[in-house]
Amino acid sequence: MLKVVLNTVVFVRSVISPYGAAGRVVFDRRGYRLFVSEPTVRKVLEVPTRSELRRKFRSVATRDPQAILGILARAEVVTPAAIAPICRDPKDDMFLATAAAAQADYLVSEDRDLLALRAFQGAEIVTVPQMLHLLDTLAVPAGDG
Repeated sequence: MLKVVLNTVVFVRSVISPYGAAGRVVFDRRGYRLFVSEPTVRKVLEVPTRSELRRKFRSVATRDPQAILGILARAEVVTPAAIAPICRDPKDDMFLATAAAAQADYLVSEDRDLLALRAFQGAEIVTVPQMLHLLDTLAVPAGDG
């Protein structure tokens, strides 16, 4: 099973549109194990509370946070080691460090600063559509598993 780290943007987009591509990656978790760290969980929980985001996407304000909390609670927690600044946006280094600590296969993001790196310590950095394609490709047809 694939080891995956999701960037905050993926979680936020899943809350905005649970049936969209990001929502499918987050809420339909077949085919991968989710890894998080304390810093990434804090970020995922903090960003949707930002007033500018809640004003722009009213659905964020009305969504029940329990769905995301449940997913985070079932994720495997790793403790990332400090890494030298790598990303153009140093705030994104926490996701790289988490991917390294998890020995992740993939870091899924829509953040250009992370995507520009393409890979980090064995983890390929991919978009949500790329991850969906990969999961669809690896899916076992009904009755075969």
